Amino acid sequence: MFGTAREANALQVFTTREARNEYLNAAAPVPEPKDLPRNNLLLWEHIDFAGASLAFRDGTNIPDMRFVNCHCRCQDWNDRVSSLIAPTGSREVVFFADIHYPGDEFTITSGQSLPYVGDFWNDKISSIAFHP
Repeated sequence: MFGTAREANALQVFTTREARNEYLNAAAPVPEPKDLPRNNLLLWEHIDFAGASLAFRDGTNIPDMRFVNCHCRCQDWNDRVSSLIAPTGSREVVFFADIHYPGDEFTITSGQSLPYVGDFWNDKISSIAFHP
């Protein structure tokens, strides 16, 4: 069992994590953070745009998330991202499971917002590339 939810004196039981997440996302959509620069790729370490965050200019490829340069010091963001917002514009953003772009990948489009990247991708992003 992957959790329960109580609604109107009823008990909802979920047999898969995906079913639970789908129910929770439909029942209570998460509002996007406001007043953020939408021309940047925005990443958060927790679901629902929570925890530490990073912003990258549109078009900034990141071949190795272990060495992300922030405020003149390197930070390790490998296998740490749980939610994100793609920059507005005409580019697609491709996320890779391994450093230097190999392995599994998924693509999001301009302005797309993901309060949760999903069970498979949660804490698994290791490199990022922008495509025109």
